[in-house]
Amino acid sequence: MGQKDIAQKNYLSPEQVKLFKSDFGIIADYFVQTRANKDYVPSEETITHISEFLQLMRVLTGDDRFTPDTNLIESKGKSVTMCEVLDKAENRGRIKTLYELVKDGILTLQQAAERMGMTESKFKAAVKKLATD
Repeated sequence: MGQKDIAQKNYLSPEQVKLFKSDFGIIADYFVQTRANKDYVPSEETITHISEFLQLMRVLTGDDRFTPDTNLIESKGKSVTMCEVLDKAENRGRIKTLYELVKDGILTLQQAAERMGMTESKFKAAVKKLATD
């Protein structure tokens, strides 16, 4: 058995992922898709344990954008999907990047806020929220 055969046995197939009936199935699907396609198309499956889901995604990916978001966590009565999680993560990443550009003097606060489609005060509030989440 070659190294390629051994490596393939260490990965879940899309069929195996479908056997999971919990939030872990969404996480497994994320990794299977990104490994196979280098891209991810989120399902409409609802996440049950939002805070725990985000914490696990943060640990497994090493991506701070998956830091649990209080707005998502507080929406327990509302259905939350991976699409919404990724939208929030992407938005957090953009705000953080733009804020770094402001700190480095590359952009003004007004320019950064405009790029996010926000007022300066909303942008400042979003940056402050990132620091507290």
